[in-house]
Amino acid sequence: MTLVWNLGMHILIGLLGTQHFTLTEKGVFFSALIVAATQSADLYRIYRNEQKKVLEAKANEQEKLRKLFKKNMPKLFVKTFFQNWIFYTVIVLIAAEVGRAADYGF
Repeated sequence: MTLVWNLGMHILIGLLGTQHFTLTEKGVFFSALIVAATQSADLYRIYRNEQKKVLEAKANEQEKLRKLFKKNMPKLFVKTFFQNWIFYTVIVLIAAEVGRAADYGF
């Protein structure tokens, strides 16, 4: 469900910003900046979900899971951020291109 929400949100961002998200240095930078902000919120969601899993675990396993999460968190967050950052930046740029081609957008 999260993937569908993120796709829809970034397509909408691209369609609403057809004048700004162009295939120029400035347009790509601006779209990458917007996507970086949205991905920050997504990382917080991942953090919250992982904390919830730790708290829902049995009491004797919580400390083990907490340590494992803290160990893996930097790698997980960096990988997730950059992977999604590139993917959703491309989605925003494609949506903006489609919006311009269809003469749609604001």
